[in-house]
Amino acid sequence: MTGSNDEPLGGQMRADSEPAPLAPALIAERALTRVSEAESALATLLAPGEGADQAELIHDYRVALRRLRSVLKPVGLGHGKKKARGLADELRAIANVTGELRDEEVLRDTLADLELDASTNEALGRWMAGRTRREAGLRARVTRQIRRHAEEPGGIRDVLARTRGLLTRPAKHDLDPAVLAQAAVESTLAVIEERTAAASPHDVDSMHRLRIGYKRLRYTLELVEGLFAFDAPSGAKLAAKQQKLLGKLHDLDEAIVRIGRARGLPHAARERVLAALKKARHKCERKAWHEAEQALETITGWRRALHAMAN
Repeated sequence: MTGSNDEPLGGQMRADSEPAPLAPALIAERALTRVSEAESALATLLAPGEGADQAELIHDYRVALRRLRSVLKPVGLGHGKKKARGLADELRAIANVTGELRDEEVLRDTLADLELDASTNEALGRWMAGRTRREAGLRARVTRQIRRHAEEPGGIRDVLARTRGLLTRPAKHDLDPAVLAQAAVESTLAVIEERTAAASPHDVDSMHRLRIGYKRLRYTLELVEGLFAFDAPSGAKLAAKQQKLLGKLHDLDEAIVRIGRARGLPHAARERVLAALKKARHKCERKAWHEAEQALETITGWRRALHAMAN
């Protein structure tokens, strides 16, 4: 798809923009690399090398599952929406094992960025010492749980094998890769439009849903890059920027909830930490919402152009 000056949507025409002939199964072939990434991350997590950072290994595993899950929706357009959605749901449930650990890691990093007075920092440091021990315990427990369940029916190896099986079978709907790619991108852009319209910067859940929409757009564009005349790298860059801003906002929202329940933290220190978090949240909210409104104009323009081309 091109604009009035024969430029691909999302940016300038690149020198290699003329696509080569593509096999109908190209998207499935690309998605298979995501399966391989997840298999590799799992193997490395369960058999780490000497001196490996377990926190980093779990992070890589979690990201690999998320990347794979995000591409199953566009894959479903060709290989069957019901089966792809079912596999994505199974992957989400498996990844949720790492959720509590991730929350602890994010809380630590979010609190470390706050500007606090010395006495509050000291009180927070004592409280965080206990959280650090809890985080280490959670990390060990998560690793054991992943190892224990990996080989079970419905475990991660089973789900990855079934995902690989789906992607290596002939497509249920033999769509042209460019048509499939365009439909996947347009659908994701529509979700972002809808979620932005429904969002409020003060509404934690709606801003979180918007972040997930941008995350899905980023991974979808990475999957379909070069399949039709859309500047996927520029689109992915915009999506990554929004994902980062909205992610920071979400992390602050989660920290506010957790610190509000932190009974082990002295009352006066807890109130000062909460005040600092709310101040940071207000600043982040203004920036994130301003950027989201600006990004919406670009998203809407891309979607209208894609819709016009399809019709």
